[in-house]
Amino acid sequence: MPDTAQHVAPTDPFFGEPISVYTTGQAVEDGILFDAGRLLNRKVVITTNLIATLEKEALVFALVTGLSKAILFREPDLVSYTVDDHKIFVDDNGETITVMLAEDY
Repeated sequence: MPDTAQHVAPTDPFFGEPISVYTTGQAVEDGILFDAGRLLNRKVVITTNLIATLEKEALVFALVTGLSKAILFREPDLVSYTVDDHKIFVDDNGETITVMLAEDY
């Protein structure tokens, strides 16, 4: 499976070709994302900001909640929820499921 940037189409009818693409793999190498394995035949990544921000129990709850929501997606989707007053997003772009804080989106 190719390692593509999230939500960047190869060509966009309005914006055209992207000038630059920052891949999920590059973000993992740079320490921005943590590779958490696979679920539903998709890569799962967590922002390191989310990991650093939440206490251990809240982080586990956030991940279980987010991945439970992603399992219900019938197509690529984005949903938000709140854990300990932190707004969290889970984004499934069809290749990668990303769990992140709102400011990481």
